[in-house]
Amino acid sequence: MTSQEITPAARNACGGTAGATLVTQVRQSGELFLRGGGRPYNALLLTDTFRLAYRALRCFRAAGANVHVLGSKNSKGFTYSRLCSSFHYRYNDYHGDLSPLIDEINNLIVKLDIDMIACGDHYMVRPFIKMSSELNALCFPMPTIDQYELLNDKWRFTQLCNDLGVRCPRSRLFKNETVLRAAIECGEVTTPCMVKPVNFDGSRGVFAVRSRLELHKLESIEFSPILVQEFIAGHDICASVYCDKGEIRAFMAHRYARGTYRTFESSAIRADLEKILAATKTSGVLNFDMRLGLDGAVYWLECNPRFFMSIFNSYLAGVSFVEFGLPNWRISGSSFPAAGTSVRFFKGVAAEILHPWRLTRRDLAYLGAVLADPLPWAREALGFESSGFLPPSVAAPSVTAGAPEPPA
Repeated sequence: MTSQEITPAARNACGGTAGATLVTQVRQSGELFLRGGGRPYNALLLTDTFRLAYRALRCFRAAGANVHVLGSKNSKGFTYSRLCSSFHYRYNDYHGDLSPLIDEINNLIVKLDIDMIACGDHYMVRPFIKMSSELNALCFPMPTIDQYELLNDKWRFTQLCNDLGVRCPRSRLFKNETVLRAAIECGEVTTPCMVKPVNFDGSRGVFAVRSRLELHKLESIEFSPILVQEFIAGHDICASVYCDKGEIRAFMAHRYARGTYRTFESSAIRADLEKILAATKTSGVLNFDMRLGLDGAVYWLECNPRFFMSIFNSYLAGVSFVEFGLPNWRISGSSFPAAGTSVRFFKGVAAEILHPWRLTRRDLAYLGAVLADPLPWAREALGFESSGFLPPSVAAPSVTAGAPEPPA
């Protein structure tokens, strides 16, 4: 059987989107399909943007895969990457009828001899899940469309957490800015509070209203419905996981502060995470945003059921989440990193410029990763790869003075 003859039905029978072991499909050359014997994986990354997808590319490359990218003008930054095997402009849209895009991807699968397809950004996840059964290559493990809609929607995720006894900030959903403004003015909603869209990625559209004097910020809202949550004074923290039908295979709790990415232990976070995954039975890579309050309590904010911005940081800290989704692949890192594992980035390294002996091999590995492919990092630092995030003046404060540090 040649790679051209692998049909969606055959692929699903051998594992589908769950990433099951494939050891019987044989290429015409005699190599085991997706075994990694004879040559590296050929991966195709679908994206409409650059920054998040580039970090996913670095993880696939670190795992030993050749990565090709199908993107748009918004992701042309990949043309400056020496680690991108090839970049192809997408001719068909991912809205409405997906048949033309499916044909385009399947043609590229044959042309590039693609083994696995993955989605590199927030925008294409939903259509990618819908297309997956019609694509003639294995898809990186991911949630079903129902699981994705549940976890990706901040309001629905909050309701899920409440049902499971997982702590969340008090939350309300409003139809539009006019109704929200009236609720704040009459005292029905107290300030400070956080205002959010229910399904944007990253920090897009998220801002704090600290008092009624900042009601003018509501005029910038261009989304509906509007999620409003009580403001939790404290630190931003995260937890990331790779799971297979609700079973955790890799996990880390982490935070980023003062130029340093650091892992920490939390049995409470792990216990809450197990509740969420047991209820949803989902698969793939997921990242959860939380807030560590002044009282030491953890408040769950949202779930990103996809690759996340710090996924390459996680790889440098010792957990290669991408490798867990590659069938028959030897895991190079660990499933659960030691607490206190840290990686300094430019700001963190600069702070130790007078004490270079304090830099660790992980700090140097980060610098080596940048030097291995410098142009994309330089373009991003100079603002050429803008993600469209809101300016810091309206973004949520990430740290409150006096908040407790996460445990080491």
